[in-house]
Amino acid sequence: MAAQGRGHATCRTSNQQELDLVLDLGQELWACEVKLTASPSAADMERLNKTADLIGASRRFLVSRTSKTVEAGERVSCNLDWLVGYLERQST
Repeated sequence: MAAQGRGHATCRTSNQQELDLVLDLGQELWACEVKLTASPSAADMERLNKTADLIGASRRFLVSRTSKTVEAGERVSCNLDWLVGYLERQST
């Protein structure tokens, strides 16, 4: 991972686990995985959680074309519009 302070990066492990986006918020890391599907699977979230655990991410976002947002603790399955709105609300 290549981010210092507040910023963003991607992450790939030697065994090909990856995160499409890692947001470094200073005190927290947020892991994001993007899928083109409108129906993300439980296995997609499981892979995201496994890789997010490796970097100690406190929030995990599975971003897809879904029309339904599902929040479960630190895990969220959502579409891009929802995530952008969430990020905007967090910055105010």
